[in-house]
Amino acid sequence: MTAVPCLKSALAQGVSTAPVSTSQCVEGPGAPPADPTKVTRVNATSSSSPTTPTSAAAPGAQEEVREEAAIDAPKAPGAAAPALFELGAFVGLSMRFDEPPVLTMTRQVGPTLGASAFVWTSQMLAFGLVYTHVDLSRSETTGIASQFYGVDYRANVFLAGARVSPFRWPKVALFAEIDGGVAWQSATLRGTVVGVDGMPSTALRCDAGSNAELAFRGAIGMKARVSHAAAVVIDAGFMGYRFSSDVQGGCAPGAGTAQTLLIRAGLTYDVDVTRFVR
Repeated sequence: MTAVPCLKSALAQGVSTAPVSTSQCVEGPGAPPADPTKVTRVNATSSSSPTTPTSAAAPGAQEEVREEAAIDAPKAPGAAAPALFELGAFVGLSMRFDEPPVLTMTRQVGPTLGASAFVWTSQMLAFGLVYTHVDLSRSETTGIASQFYGVDYRANVFLAGARVSPFRWPKVALFAEIDGGVAWQSATLRGTVVGVDGMPSTALRCDAGSNAELAFRGAIGMKARVSHAAAVVIDAGFMGYRFSSDVQGGCAPGAGTAQTLLIRAGLTYDVDVTRFVR
C-alpha cells in the first residue's frame, strides 16, 4: 500500500508537514507497531524460507545393494585372480564293478567320506591332497555246508593330485581331476564253523590290515558358489586299487585289485592366500 492516504490524513488534522517516513504510514498487515519499543528484533541471518538441508544424502543411499563378488573373482578388470586355499569335506558312494579273486562278492556298494585341501594358483589350476575312507565291498563263502564266513573290506586312501578348470562362469566352474597315492586295505571276517558229531558251532571273528599299496583316481566335477567363499562340489570318477588277494595277517584273504566308481558331493571354503603364494 502507498503512503499518500496516511499523509493526507496527517495534513487534515493539522499535523506538521515535516518529512514523514512512508514506512511509518503503511497500513494493513505488516505495518510498523504504534510503539517502536515493542518491536521484536530478529537475527538478520534468520530466514522465513524453508531450511536448506545441511547435509546431502549419503552417496548411493537409494541405490540397490550390490551382491558381494565371489572370492575367486579378480579384484580389478585385467588383474590376476587371487590364489586360494580350499578346504573341503565330502560324502558319497563307492561301487565296485569287478569280482574279487577269492570268495563271492555279495555287496558292491558302500558309503565313502573324506576331506581335501587344494591350493588354486590361478582360476584354472590347483594342486592338493585328498583323504578318503571307503567301505569297499563284502564277499562271502558259498556252497560250503560246514562253514560260513563273510569278509567286509574297507580302504583308507591318501592321494596327491591336480585339478584343471577350463570352463568357468560367474558362479559355476567345471573341472577335471587326477590323483595318485597310497591306500591301506582292512578286512573284518565274521563266520561260523558248524559243529559235527554233537560239537557246538563256533563263531569266528578277526580283523586284519595290509601295508601301503597303490591307488589312483580320475574324475570330472562341478564347483558352484553359494556365497562369497563357500561352494558346493559334486564329482564322479574312477578309483582303482592295487590290493593284494593274499591272506592278510593270518585272518582273511585280501580284496585283490579293485575297480570302483566313486560319486561324491561336498562343501568347500576358500581363503585368499595370494600374499603367501605370489
